[in-house]
Amino acid sequence: VPSNADLANLIRNLENTTIGTTASISALQFQPLVIDRKEDPSNKLEEISFTFNIEGSYDTIKAVLQNLYGSARLFTIANLSFNKVATGNILLMNITGKAYFLK
Repeated sequence: VPSNADLANLIRNLENTTIGTTASISALQFQPLVIDRKEDPSNKLEEISFTFNIEGSYDTIKAVLQNLYGSARLFTIANLSFNKVATGNILLMNITGKAYFLK
């Protein structure tokens, strides 16, 4: 668990879940977050809520989920949904989740 929010690294971690696949990220959104720059020795666990949309075939989506599971960053998934895109065998996966950091 990182010692700060490190949003740039979090974005990179989420993007990396699609490496080696044909998946495309169609949206990545974070909920508002207050980042306090003051040092706080309490090491309180804080969370960053996000929504992550990915398009791809069933096997591609499955690979992305496996990559997310194996990621070095700690994630929880609160909601996971799938929708079929109008053409072809493409699915849209929507993940609502949280990433954590120490404050």
